[in-house]
Amino acid sequence: QGKLSECNICNIKFSSRNLLFSHIRSAHARQNNECDIIDEQSASAVKTVKKSAAISVSYHFRRSDDISTYSKFSASNKVSDSKVPDSSSDEFSDAERVGVIIRDSFLDSIRSFHYPDSVKLSPKERDIHSVLRSKISVTGLTQSSVAKLRHSSLGLEKGVGAVSDAICISYLVPVTSPKIHDYSSSTFNKLISAMNNRVQKLVGKSLSENISLAFIRVLSARAIISTSTRKAVPFHAERACTQRTYHYLLPLSWIPGGTQAEQWLLDNRQDPDEKFLLQNTDETKKKNSHLVGETDDQDAKPPNDSLRQLKEILRKSESTRYHAKNVGMGFELLSDIEKNVRLADKRYGSLSKRSKQCWHNFADPELRGDASPNNEPVWRVLDRNRVSSFLGVPHSTKRKLTSFENDADFTDGGLCSDKGDEKEVMAVIEISGDDFLKQQVPRIIASVVAICNGWLPEDYFNLATRPDIFLQTPLAPIHGHMYFAGSKFHFDKLENRGMGLFDGMCRGENGENKPTETIKTWVREMQNILLQERISNEIRRLDKEWLCSLHHDITPRISKAIKNINQITSQGTNEYKQTSQSDYENPCSTENEEEVPCAYLESLQLLRKVSKKWPVTSAARSKVIRNNDVAQNINQIKEKGVLDLPIELSGSFTVINPKFSWKTKILPTHANTLFPELVEAVFDLERRLSIDIASTSNKIQQRPVSSHCAINRNAQFTPHVDSGRGAGQSLSMIVGLGNYTGGELFIEGEPSNIRYIPIEFNGWKMRHWTAPFHGERFSLVWFTPEEKGNKSNRN
Repeated sequence: QGKLSECNICNIKFSSRNLLFSHIRSAHARQNNECDIIDEQSASAVKTVKKSAAISVSYHFRRSDDISTYSKFSASNKVSDSKVPDSSSDEFSDAERVGVIIRDSFLDSIRSFHYPDSVKLSPKERDIHSVLRSKISVTGLTQSSVAKLRHSSLGLEKGVGAVSDAICISYLVPVTSPKIHDYSSSTFNKLISAMNNRVQKLVGKSLSENISLAFIRVLSARAIISTSTRKAVPFHAERACTQRTYHYLLPLSWIPGGTQAEQWLLDNRQDPDEKFLLQNTDETKKKNSHLVGETDDQDAKPPNDSLRQLKEILRKSESTRYHAKNVGMGFELLSDIEKNVRLADKRYGSLSKRSKQCWHNFADPELRGDASPNNEPVWRVLDRNRVSSFLGVPHSTKRKLTSFENDADFTDGGLCSDKGDEKEVMAVIEISGDDFLKQQVPRIIASVVAICNGWLPEDYFNLATRPDIFLQTPLAPIHGHMYFAGSKFHFDKLENRGMGLFDGMCRGENGENKPTETIKTWVREMQNILLQERISNEIRRLDKEWLCSLHHDITPRISKAIKNINQITSQGTNEYKQTSQSDYENPCSTENEEEVPCAYLESLQLLRKVSKKWPVTSAARSKVIRNNDVAQNINQIKEKGVLDLPIELSGSFTVINPKFSWKTKILPTHANTLFPELVEAVFDLERRLSIDIASTSNKIQQRPVSSHCAINRNAQFTPHVDSGRGAGQSLSMIVGLGNYTGGELFIEGEPSNIRYIPIEFNGWKMRHWTAPFHGERFSLVWFTPEEKGNKSNRN
C-alpha cells in the first residue's frame, strides 16, 4: 500500500516489514548496539527512552549566621513578630540546594557510565559519543523533603540537615546504549562512587553568602523498575512518601532531675565501647527496660522519674488511634467527639486509623494565613514521638567526637578517660508523622520541655491543637539539635513484594549487604557533626539563655493566655447569651441612639429590624463560627413551632452589591431579595466610610467599591482566613455596630477595636478571629472575591 516501515531505534525507513526485521537482527544485535550510526548527524537522530533512579543522600550545611539567628528568635519567640529572622538571604532551602548538586553529579556520572571516554576511540567515534552523551538529560527531579506538589509550609526548613533524603531523578538515555538494561547492584555501586567523587569537591566551599556545604554523601541508588516486567515505572519521591521522621537531640539537663539521670545512664551503660547508651529496638527493649524504670529491680531503677515522665509527655502529643471496630460502627452509635474526628483514611494500613490534629499554633509565624486552621496543610498526623536512644557528649573542646568510636576513649561506666572531662547525655527524640509544618518539630520539643518542668499544664497539647484557639507555642533551638532522619514509602514497598525503596542497596566497604550497619553509620556521622558544633561554649551558653527565657518570659505569657481561655470556656463560649429578653425586645433600651455615629444609624436600625428573621448560616461559614450549631438548632425548633418566643440568633450571611460592574452575569443572593433596604444601606455606608478613610489618611485614591458584604450578628469567629482571593482588592474592610463590650478583631494576634472604627486588612492572607463579647454585636465586612465565571451566588 506504499507505507514504509520505520526502525524506532535509528529512524531508518524500509519498504517492507521483512527488511525491517532483517535490519533489526543484523544491526541492533551488534555488541555496540549503535546500529548504523556513522556520523554525528545520524547520532543526533537516535531516539531516547525515559528511565528513573532513586537516590538516598545525607547532607548538612554550615551557616555563619546559624547560631545568632536561631538563638535570637528562640529567645524572643513572640507570636506578634511580624517577620521571623531568616537563616539565609537566599530563597533556596538546603534540600533544594542538594537536589541541584545531586542532579548535576548524577548527570555527569550517568553520561560517563553509558559512554565513557577511552583512548582507544578514534576521533570520529569520540565525536559520535559526544553527541550521544549530550542526548542524556535529566527531565525531572522529585525529593521527599522538598514541597513542590505539597503546600510550601510543609518543606524542610533551612538549617536542618538530613540523614537519608530520597531523591528520584527521571532522565533520558539513547536506546542504542549498550548498558541501557544494566540494573545490577555493582553498576549502581560504581555510580554511587562516581557521584561521591564529584560532590566531595564541594565540601567546605562557600556556595553563597554565609553558606557552605559541611557534609554530603550519596548513600545508595537504585533503578525504579517493575519487579515483574523489569521495565521502568513512574515514581514520585514527594507524592509517594507516606511517613517522614525527624530526630531531635534533647539534653537531659533541660528536664527536672536530668542531671542525676545523666550520671545514672552513664554508670549503667551496658556496652562501654558504644557511644549509644541505649537504643530502643525490639532486640534491646527488654534488656534495657531498667533504663526507663520498667523493672522491679530496685538497684537498677533510675534515681528519679524524669525519664518516665519524659516518655509519658512525649506520647501525649501523638495522634489518637481509633480501632477498626470503633470506626466501622454506625454513625448514630459514635460519640460526639468521634463524629468530629478527621481520620487519615488515605494512608497505608493501620496508619489510616490515626486522627488528624490541627497544628496551626505550632507553625512558623511567618506563614501567617497559610497556617490557618481552615487550611488542610495544618491538619497533620503525629504517628510516633518517642526516645529512640541516648548519646554521651563530652564537654571538652579538646576532644574530637570521632574518638567516641575508639575503645581507648572510654573507661568503665562510659566516662571519658581524661580527668575532669565532664560529659552530658542527650536523648534522641524520634518524631514520625505523615508530614510536618515548618517549626512544628522544635515547637513540640519546647512544649515537652515546658510541661516536664511544670511551666505548662499537662493538657497543653490538647488545648494548643484545637482549631478554634490561637495560642502561642515556644520554639526550641534548631542549630546543633535537629535533622531529617528519613522517609518511608509503604505503598511502593507493597508493590515490590515487601522490599523497601533502598533495601538491599546498602553496601559495606567490601560490597557486602549490610543495611542495618550502614544506616547506623550514617546516623552517627550526622550526630557527630551536630555534636561537634555543640561542643562550642557559645551554643551551650545560648541554650541556657533560651531555657531561662522559656521559664521566665515565654511560658508565663502562655499560661496567662491559657487562664483567659479557661475562664471564657467556663462562663460559656459566647457571652452574648447572657443578654436579657427585655434587651432583645427593645435593644435600644441599653444604648442611647445619640451615641451611635450618624453614618451608622440607618444600617444599625435595619440590622435590628431583620434580627427576628435572620437567615440560616451556610455550612462552610458555620465551621468558623464558635458554637453556631446552638443557634441553628434553635432556628430549627422555632420553624417547627415548638418555641414561639423571640430568640437571639447568631449567624452570618452575604449580600451582593447590585451596583457593582461585573464582567460576567452574577445572580443576587437570597438575602438580597429578602432585605433590599439593608443591602442599599450597607453599601452606601461603605462609600461614606471609604471617603472618610481617604481624607483622614491622606490617600490619593479612596477604596474601590466592593462587590460583596458579609453581615454578621453575634457571631464569634474562630481563627481562619477567607477562602478564595481578592480581585483588584487586596484588603477587606470591617466595622462593628451595636451595644456590646469586648468583641475586638484579632489579626495575627494583634487586637483592634472595630466598634464604629472601620479598619482594612488582608483577610485572604492573615489569620483573624473575634474576641469574646457581651451584648448585641453586628459586624459588616466588605470584600471583592475573584470572579469564577457565570455562576449563581445564591446562599
